[in-house]
Amino acid sequence: MRGQYSRRSIGSLVVILVVLTAVPLTAFGQIELTIDEAVELGLQNDETYLIAKEELDRAAGQIREAWAGALPRLDFQGMYTRNIEIPEVVIAGQSIKFGTKNNYSLGLTLTQPLYLAGKVSGALKIAKYYRSYAEYKLQQAENDVIYEIKRAFFGAKLAADMVEVYENAIKQAELNLENVQKQFDLGMAAEYDVLRAEVELANLKPLLIKSRNDSGIALIVLLNRLNVPGDQEVILKYEFNPADLYDQVNLQTGMFHARNSNPVILQQDYLVKSYDKAIGIRRADRLPQLYFMSSYDYSGQSDEFRPPSSAWTDSWSASLILSFPIFEGRAISGRVMQAKADYNQSRYLARQVRENVLLSVKAAYGSWQEAVASLKTQEKTVEQAEEGLRIANLRYNSGVGTQLEVLSAQTANTQAKVNHINAVYDYELAVAEYQRAVGLKQDYEGESDE
Repeated sequence: MRGQYSRRSIGSLVVILVVLTAVPLTAFGQIELTIDEAVELGLQNDETYLIAKEELDRAAGQIREAWAGALPRLDFQGMYTRNIEIPEVVIAGQSIKFGTKNNYSLGLTLTQPLYLAGKVSGALKIAKYYRSYAEYKLQQAENDVIYEIKRAFFGAKLAADMVEVYENAIKQAELNLENVQKQFDLGMAAEYDVLRAEVELANLKPLLIKSRNDSGIALIVLLNRLNVPGDQEVILKYEFNPADLYDQVNLQTGMFHARNSNPVILQQDYLVKSYDKAIGIRRADRLPQLYFMSSYDYSGQSDEFRPPSSAWTDSWSASLILSFPIFEGRAISGRVMQAKADYNQSRYLARQVRENVLLSVKAAYGSWQEAVASLKTQEKTVEQAEEGLRIANLRYNSGVGTQLEVLSAQTANTQAKVNHINAVYDYELAVAEYQRAVGLKQDYEGESDE
């Protein structure tokens, strides 16, 4: 148990050191975290991604094992036999013993496959296919982890921005209440206007409390995803760039990349190839197999526990061994049938996976189009809402407008900003979903997506 706790403590210390060295510190216990840094940190700590990396070592081991089938094998055998009762034969009334009390044998056996009907080359090919499969599985795991981190990051940033919107809305409502109260004190506003302003302020406070709670939960979700201590104070650094609206997504390019380089599709392609080779290996069980074998034996026999040197003899032999099945109860044909069924299933699954991937690309592109259209609308709406609020305040202060106009303008301004933040979140998520669906290595360190 002590060793287990020590390993956990060391692991926790490593995570903390990674966090502190990966992102810039702004104050004691406080870090600034960009989306690039979040992705990099997440890939260092995510168990799913680390498990996928271990598959590469497994693939290397399978290749080494497959090569062993073609290489010579040298075995050592050592044996000691103690005869408790030595066999005797009675000849002409006399007992003659055959054997000695102690028997020793030391030997080396060399075995070299000469012909295995393509089994070794087939196994080696399957092992190489599996290595390619593991590489694309790792790439897909990386894409999935990056997507999940981006979703958590933008979710936390969305929630934090919501807090800021409602804080500003409350400040506006407080200023409006103060202004109306002054107007009421001067006899220029009705008591109803004061009550309406107070109600508007009271209605915003629960929304601010909820947004703060949502922000705290979203940040915890992000930190858990990154395996960062939950009590760590984090500032998320992100600025939306409207210039990206026309640069990141293209349906035809995405479909082309998905067909040719999506790791999910390529994984299934290599599985199909592996099952195809497995059929040949099963069929090879029907064919002759030829081995070369050479044995060297050094043995000694004596009634003494330590035999003299004269009791030792050696022998050396070489053999060619040819074997092939004549009748095995149709077991081989059964294994061939199973291999063919696996191959056909893998082809059907590969076709299904390809169709699903292309469909997901089209769906992600559609979501991106909707997000772009929503962003364009919301950006203009925010400008109009801010201008409407300015005009409403100006009209009210001039005695031309009403308090109802001001409150309506404030509500519209707050809702427009909330809608804009949601539109930005939907856009970034649509881009991330498109990148994952296409299968491109996602850009998180300034690299190109293409």
